[in-house]
Amino acid sequence: MLLQDSIGEQSLMTHSLRIFSFSELKTSTNNFGKDRLLGEGGFGKVYKGWLAEKNGSSSAFAVKRYDAGRLQGLKEWKSYNAKMTDFGLARLVPSVNETHVTTSVVGTYGYAAPEYVATGHLNIKSDVYGYGVVLVEMLTGLRAIDRNHPSAQHMLVGWVKPYLSQKRKLVKIMDSRLEGKYPSKAAFQIAQLALKCLGTDPKTRPSMTEVVETLEHVDASNE
Repeated sequence: MLLQDSIGEQSLMTHSLRIFSFSELKTSTNNFGKDRLLGEGGFGKVYKGWLAEKNGSSSAFAVKRYDAGRLQGLKEWKSYNAKMTDFGLARLVPSVNETHVTTSVVGTYGYAAPEYVATGHLNIKSDVYGYGVVLVEMLTGLRAIDRNHPSAQHMLVGWVKPYLSQKRKLVKIMDSRLEGKYPSKAAFQIAQLALKCLGTDPKTRPSMTEVVETLEHVDASNE
């Protein structure tokens, strides 16, 4: 879902995503009422909304309302291009001419990219790493960090990465609750994508556009 904000009223077109006006989101969230507030992060508050479907039913969705002070920076940064980002890593938004922002390390432990942890420099590929962690969580059904496991397995990515490169190894870490009932080809393709996202060198990681295209290809092939 994409928001066509009142600032600039700039249209966004990407794939088949539906674009919502600010007034539509106000209505669906009861004017961003306190009773719809789900949580609050560094960039704004997240509200629960209800979307009316064509068949008369309705489905819930979440929408983030950015703080006014952040909107101009977001408008200037990738021209409101949609990104699958925001894992709680950044405090500041870089200007259009900046490639990274330096900040204290405040990211969610277990999702933060190694270069960010080491230097405090956050770049556009840092969140790609975080998304790679999410993909691994989906494949394994495990948490990014779980101290109930042996110490060597506290950090999911650390011990799982070697299993992502081969099909016969991947089977050993797939979510046991699936009981082996999943499309093995698609699972391996996603594992390969996750491995690329988790690359040590940020330059080798795919862009989020490439990530989305890969996932769409996997979905189409599976169908």
